[in-house]
Amino acid sequence: MRRLEPRLELIRRWCRGFSLIADIGAHHGHLAQHLSSDGHTVIATELSRPGFRQLQERLSAWPVDVRRGNGLEPILNEPIDIVVVAGLGFRSILDVVMRYSEMSSCPFFVVQPMQGALVFRHTLLERNWTIVKAQLTRYRDRFYATWMLDPYHLDKSDGLGMPNEFLDSPWYQQWLEYERRSDPG
Repeated sequence: MRRLEPRLELIRRWCRGFSLIADIGAHHGHLAQHLSSDGHTVIATELSRPGFRQLQERLSAWPVDVRRGNGLEPILNEPIDIVVVAGLGFRSILDVVMRYSEMSSCPFFVVQPMQGALVFRHTLLERNWTIVKAQLTRYRDRFYATWMLDPYHLDKSDGLGMPNEFLDSPWYQQWLEYERRSDPG
């Protein structure tokens, strides 16, 4: 089994304590493999037919339920504990998480947009989502902002200003500059 990149290893650590995990847009399935090897029940999804077939092949030796579908659709009726959406653009991730109210369970979300983190954060706070945890990781000169969110317990106290959840990170200033340079908005 291939070693996880630091950004995915962070997500793996955050998933400890949760039983049923959905990996939306699982791509190569590396995170799903590691979560499964940790003893979690995992549902991994992919949207495109070729991506779904590749994911099925890659995870065929693992007890991972591989499903094809858009965003949360393949898991709407499952008692999911935590939904992971990482490695997509911020707009795609927003499209996924904004459908949370259609789910039969009340999961947490772990999100990690590949770009547009400041815009993404602003949108979450406009909707009063509670940020449970937040951390920055850096890998190969790229920064990754990761949040654990609770959409069911709304937080009306957090402002829409600069992110304070990453202040303790040694990369905070560099990340802000990185985000400003790569702002898709």
